[in-house]
Amino acid sequence: MGIHVARNGQQLGQYSVDEIQRKLADGTLSPTDLAWHEGAAGWAPLSSIAGVTMPAGPAMPISPPPAPSPAPSAYPPSPAQSGAGGIAPQPVQSYKGMAIASWILLGLTTLLSIVPVLGFAAWFLAFIVIPVAFILAIVILTRGGKAQGILILITSVVVLPVFILVASLASTLILGASVSEREKTQVKLIVENLRTLSNAKAKWIAQTKVTDGTRVTVAGLTGYLDGKEVKSIVGEIYDPRPVGQEPTATLPVTKSLGSHKKGAVLAVSGSSLAADTTSSSADLETEDEAPSPTASPQKL
Repeated sequence: MGIHVARNGQQLGQYSVDEIQRKLADGTLSPTDLAWHEGAAGWAPLSSIAGVTMPAGPAMPISPPPAPSPAPSAYPPSPAQSGAGGIAPQPVQSYKGMAIASWILLGLTTLLSIVPVLGFAAWFLAFIVIPVAFILAIVILTRGGKAQGILILITSVVVLPVFILVASLASTLILGASVSEREKTQVKLIVENLRTLSNAKAKWIAQTKVTDGTRVTVAGLTGYLDGKEVKSIVGEIYDPRPVGQEPTATLPVTKSLGSHKKGAVLAVSGSSLAADTTSSSADLETEDEAPSPTASPQKL
């Protein structure tokens, strides 16, 4: 059986009965040294341990009385405390710093993944973060952080990839839906502006009795808008067009709107906007005088 031996409050090691006999014989151990073995009620002198006999012959050197020190614990040392041969245990290394670093990396990657469009770039960061977090989790496990290590392992290998995939797709789809809805609203407002111009133009024609081809401007129709305003929505330019043609709105060369390209000339078709195919630089001109001094489209 293994017998733990201590002297002056310090453990000397764990020995078999034969080893203790030899060490008593050569003076390495003393009968007054305290000992404990499995099943013993507590620490006791070596001389009282069953199976240990004091060597015969001349009196053995006895170590001087121990200096006052705390008595050995009445409970056996655990293998982690004593170690083989009585070697002092190594201090437990902290893993908190590694855990914090892992969660910061995982958190930053998660935040990036929820940014619309840019969320897909989180995959590039994940190729770095996931291996790093995996290695840190293994080290944390070896240092005793079982719960933290397992949680970081699961998060980095399973949760993070799934979250990046779902979040990046969802955020991009939501952004696309938001942009689409905003553009639909802008199209409705432009349609309303064109109809307002068309109604004002009809009133002006009815009052002035002008003929087809007579030029008209936005400024010339101001008094026929019934208090309404024709405001630019996305920087488009409105042209009431000569009598006999429908008003148009020309998008800026830097702005597209839904299915309409940048710089497109649009007119009302039913309840929606459509590209105007009747506009050309050779619009009819007549010598009839328009009621407005301005003879060109105006940007609102």
